[in-house]
Amino acid sequence: RHKADTRTRSAITCRRGIHQNNIRTHRTPAAGYAGASSAMAASLTKTARVRPEDTPKSVGLDFQDVSFKSRRGDARLSGWIIPMHSPSNQSWVFMIHGDATNRSDAKTKTLGLARALRERGFGIFMLDMRGRGNSHVMMLSS
Repeated sequence: RHKADTRTRSAITCRRGIHQNNIRTHRTPAAGYAGASSAMAASLTKTARVRPEDTPKSVGLDFQDVSFKSRRGDARLSGWIIPMHSPSNQSWVFMIHGDATNRSDAKTKTLGLARALRERGFGIFMLDMRGRGNSHVMMLSS
């Protein structure tokens, strides 16, 4: 009977966070999880804006700056239209950049790719997503 009482007391003290066999259990309140989740969500949806460094003109392309409201109306999105090389071709390519960059990303050479596509007759639309480049609102596109 004495051994059973010792085991019960040990299990109780372990649940309270007292060491047992060099193992410590931790209790994290629900508020801690909620706070951590909120902080993580905010860090994943806020963005550091990186403005375009170049324009299509830097690679010899004519272009037009455009902007328009998002579908929900909560953001003003910016882009470039690079007209087709040949009016007989009606094909368009929409170029969307990756995370933490913008439509003129030098790492992925988007402007060089746009020039190559235009030389093959395509029209190109290059867009900055929400909170990126010259598009407004500090929440990422969804």
